[in-house]
Amino acid sequence: MRVRFVRSVAAASASGALAALSLAGCGSAPPGRPGPEPGARPAPRARPAPSGGPVLAYVLGIPPCMGTAVSRVNVTTGKALRPVTAGRGVDSMVITPDGATVYVASGLNNSNGTACSSVGPQRAASIVTPIATATGKTGTPIRAGENPGAMAITPDGRTVYVVSVASKLVTPIRVASGTTLRPIRLAEHGTAIAITPDGKTAYVIGPGPPSPGPWGTGRITPIRTATDTALRPIDVGGNPSAIAITPDGATAYVLTSTAVVPITTATNTAGKPISVGAYPGRIVITPDGRTAYVTSSLGVVPISTASNTAGQPIKADTGPIAITPDGKTIYVAGYDRAARTDSVTPISVATNTAGRPIVLRSPEGIDISGIGITPDGRSVYLLNSVFEPGFTPGTIIPITVATNAVGTPIRVGTGPAAIVFGSARSRPAGA
Repeated sequence: MRVRFVRSVAAASASGALAALSLAGCGSAPPGRPGPEPGARPAPRARPAPSGGPVLAYVLGIPPCMGTAVSRVNVTTGKALRPVTAGRGVDSMVITPDGATVYVASGLNNSNGTACSSVGPQRAASIVTPIATATGKTGTPIRAGENPGAMAITPDGRTVYVVSVASKLVTPIRVASGTTLRPIRLAEHGTAIAITPDGKTAYVIGPGPPSPGPWGTGRITPIRTATDTALRPIDVGGNPSAIAITPDGATAYVLTSTAVVPITTATNTAGKPISVGAYPGRIVITPDGRTAYVTSSLGVVPISTASNTAGQPIKADTGPIAITPDGKTIYVAGYDRAARTDSVTPISVATNTAGRPIVLRSPEGIDISGIGITPDGRSVYLLNSVFEPGFTPGTIIPITVATNAVGTPIRVGTGPAAIVFGSARSRPAGA
């Protein structure tokens, strides 16, 4: 029997312009319909391919209260390299814009929300571990608050922002020195973070004050990165779960329990909510910034960013979603009821039509928890986190974009939940 392993792990692009609680999704399902798991995490924004050396996939696994396993895979040869151990319990992973360093935040056992290394009830030290992609070696761990919830890196690669769930803090880390700056205090617990492409503002998702309504409240707190100060929170409605920022930085789109709320970043004001059906869970934005795509009970709903209006839903499932760097194809995972297994569906952005689902099969079962696409856009990697008693290793499943052919699964650590791409010969800028 397949057992779903509950996750709250996140992977983010270097800029953090796309962020959410996890790769797994959020919301509840209508009766009879498999739904996303708590905490949505949209796919990382594509960035230029790292220069020099083979491209490596870094895959974050989540064995509970054990050494966090970061698997490394050479995407050219399909061979797994020696894994890296970084902390205990895992929460998120990001990579610098130059592809030279991966940062892993750890300290929470995400299977049940309890601390792995306790410093008090339900609290744990947040340890951020840098990994040099050139060597696969870890640097000195950095202490950053308690119970990390998410991370984002400024587009210039100078600062990592770490959200601490237990302490209502966001801790900046200087990449060059590996030292923390004065923490930024929030009015409430943060759960996810995104940074505008110009690096001037970070947006942190929070639950908002208690409310008697069925969906509660939700707020987004802007942070001015020049001074590391929190600004007035923005009310967005109940249970915000994910945020994506357009490439021009003009608009941030926030997924709530019932709608998509656009925020004008110039004034930090929320616009009229956009109806996309029930249970909006994941979002990606095309590289040209013209269209946002949101998964919901209706399928995949396109939103025109010029008018903030929803278009005709595209019939597809509502699993993890990603878009190719050229903006031509969206891949969305889901469950193929006819085949009784998971599948991934390619969607043409030019026509907003779904192609033939790519059916996935494995003797051990399939449970797609996330999607990553290589910087050159040639390959899609599906994170198969099927979980069995005894910590059955997970796999990543390659798909060739040109043909949509499924390759041989590659063994990685238990519960793969996030993926980023770096180079084996990357060096920090100026090094």
